[in-house]
Amino acid sequence: MIKKIVLTILVISIFVITLWFNSNNSELITIDLEIASFTYSASVIFAVILFAGWLFGLLCCSFYILKLLNERRLLRSSIKNKEKIIIDSKDKFIKDAN
Repeated sequence: MIKKIVLTILVISIFVITLWFNSNNSELITIDLEIASFTYSASVIFAVILFAGWLFGLLCCSFYILKLLNERRLLRSSIKNKEKIIIDSKDKFIKDAN
């Protein structure tokens, strides 16, 4: 319940800060690339750059997460093999003891 309240307050505060930022930065900015030129408000450009950075970070983290998942899979497989060897050796010792 507290998590939902905090998340709701966070979303509302981000929305209010966005509206405040948009009202204070209403001037237009021109981005001139070699092949095209774009003119947008500062808040839109800021949002696009923020979103692009978030996507880049997500992409970079996804490679690391996939590497960790692969290592985890290999370790689980190794543990299963070791458990199988231990169980087989236990059975062998019990048969020898009888």
